[in-house]
Amino acid sequence: MVRTASALFLVSLTVPIVLYSPSWFFSLFVISVCSIIAYEYNQLSRKIFPEITAWDVILDVILFIFFACYTDYLLFPLLFYLTLRILMKLFFSKSLISGFLSLGGIFLGVVWVALPGISIILVERMELGRMLIVFLLILTWANDILAFLAGRGIGRKKLIPSISPNKTVEGSIAGLVGGTISGVFLFRLLSSYDFGFLSILLVSLTLSILGQLGDLCESAFKRVAQVKDSSSLIPGHGGFFDRLDSFLFAIPFLFTVFQLV
Repeated sequence: MVRTASALFLVSLTVPIVLYSPSWFFSLFVISVCSIIAYEYNQLSRKIFPEITAWDVILDVILFIFFACYTDYLLFPLLFYLTLRILMKLFFSKSLISGFLSLGGIFLGVVWVALPGISIILVERMELGRMLIVFLLILTWANDILAFLAGRGIGRKKLIPSISPNKTVEGSIAGLVGGTISGVFLFRLLSSYDFGFLSILLVSLTLSILGQLGDLCESAFKRVAQVKDSSSLIPGHGGFFDRLDSFLFAIPFLFTVFQLV
């Protein structure tokens, strides 16, 4: 009951913001959510890389999104950031090995969270961009819900028990089918884009696969950190990282595809 109520609340909050909010508020909303996910990632990564500090990934994610989306001088700040980050982390680390491991954890978090955040903001600027974002949310939700229901109802064969003991092959297949069908139906509504049926089918299937891959990668990361949820911010669901792990993997691909057409 709590899980369902939380999901309905999130949907009723997120969809109107994505569809109807002013651009400045939309961007602020995206950066805020990415900051929360970065915080949750940071808490997990500190269990794996002890020399990552409390604000490492959060500040990096905000800076990357800002420079990529709101300036024309990404290359110089990026090179400056990388040089400064590497020198400071190595200088203050107990050893070169632990320093490089911490850098790896920081850069992984930046790519994992900032790249999707940048993609969302850039998709919003495209023609029918907000509809694309809502469609991808629906696709990933359909993927997750059908995978969950089929896994509980008919799931027998474990998918990757060493990473996620509750996920089943049957659930995964049902999720891929549900996500792909919803994607085909929704993306066909975008008459402004010249997509054939086969292209839409392949794009929807790829987005569904990336969504499940994102879910598995976050599950593996939590398994290494030895925690069940990234946080307890969303009752019944864990954290924002848990709820949006599929979307984070899929949105950069969506941006790339629709940028090319």
